[in-house]
Order: sequence, then C-alpha cells, then structure tokens
Amino acid sequence: MKRMGLRVAALAMRVMAFAHSADAQARLGVAAGLAVPTGEFADFAKSGFNIEGNLEFRPESMPFGLRADVFFNRFAIDEDATGIDGNFRAFGAALNALFQMAGVSATPYLVVGPTITNLGGSADNVDIESETKVGAQAGVGVKFPLSGMTSRIEARYHTIFTEDDATNMFLINFGIMSGGR
Repeated sequence: MKRMGLRVAALAMRVMAFAHSADAQARLGVAAGLAVPTGEFADFAKSGFNIEGNLEFRPESMPFGLRADVFFNRFAIDEDATGIDGNFRAFGAALNALFQMAGVSATPYLVVGPTITNLGGSADNVDIESETKVGAQAGVGVKFPLSGMTSRIEARYHTIFTEDDATNMFLINFGIMSGGR
C-alpha cells in the first residue's frame, strides 16, 4: 500500500510539472456522491459512497485535458443476502483524458481513463485480505460556473479487473473545482 501511495505521489508530481511546463492552468477539486455496485458485485454489496480529490489541467497544445483522481469508495455487505456483517472498500487513483465540449453557461464533457485500485474491507470484524488491481472508467459530466469556482455533476462507470470476473460500480457525484479555467 505504501508503494502504491509513493507511485501516485510521483505521478502527481510529474503531472504537475508537465502542466506547468506546458503553460496549462491547474485546477484542484473535491467531489462526493453515490457509489452503486453493479453486475455480480451487486449480489452481495449494497450502495455506498464515493469521495475523491482531483487535479485537472488542460495544456494549450492538447485537444483534451487531463485529470488525476484519488478516490475512496465504501459499500456495506448485504447481510440479508450473505448472512455476513461488514463492508468493502476501494481506494485508488485514476489518470483520465477529459474531452470538454463547447458550452455557454454549462460545459458538458466526457472522461475516460485507467485506474489502479486497492480492494479490501472487513467481514464479521475480520479484515478481508486486500489486493491491488487495474481497471478502467468512463463517464459524462457537466460543469457549471459557481462564484469564482466551477461545480460539476458527473456519472461514471468503473470496472476493476479481478481474478475471476470484474468488480463493477456506477458512481454519481457532485464536485467543486477552484483555480485555472
């Protein structure tokens, strides 16, 4: 877990250095919302929550922006379906391409990128062995100006590639960003 944290920090430093050298304007943001398990994951997990931090920039020379996300998702184990009390958690990072469309007061956008996620949790007060896996996410959103900041509403589908299948979730969140454009 420490190694993943160091890699995420190193990636963030490289992204910030690239953004500065490319004369891009960086934006910092936070978001929170609903995390809904889908597919087989929904058979034993209940809806939960999503919290994330974002660093976004758009170099003038590129036709799209980049957004680095650090996220935490938590889901309760469905005790009615499993007979087990506990929770699942997903902690990770993503590097997304951000395709903004023209907008007057609202700016729609598409977001897509790879993720790295550490999955774990606890069941009946015993820790579930954690594992780190790669994945992908894609979604749509709309940005709105908000008194010196920008607010956003976003919906994303996140797939984490696990041994037997995939862990899938649908995220709906609201966020604010400051700085840049």
